Amino acid sequence: MKIKTYNHTDLMSTNYRHDTVYKYEFIADLIGDNPDIFEKCDDNHTVADKLKSLGAFGKEDIPDEESSCFYIYFKDKGAGVSFLRKLSAYIRHKKHLLEKARAF
Repeated sequence: MKIKTYNHTDLMSTNYRHDTVYKYEFIADLIGDNPDIFEKCDDNHTVADKLKSLGAFGKEDIPDEESSCFYIYFKDKGAGVSFLRKLSAYIRHKKHLLEKARAF
């Protein structure tokens, strides 16, 4: 099973937008990048709900999901990097569990 994990290089600056306090963003097709991991998610709204329930992002972080793409905005780089670490840890852990279940 192939997975895609994310790191600080996937975090983008929003310096082009001077009208916001959210200085960093992450944009990805999480379901498309990891179909086995998010197979039970109908769309990125479901993914956002799942990640929120797991505490993957903070109260000040703003998810702005669409059907085909997951967006989330952060006030600082540290919050974005923290989210990406948690997201990648979740993806790796779920991959491990799925592989164990399939081997059973």
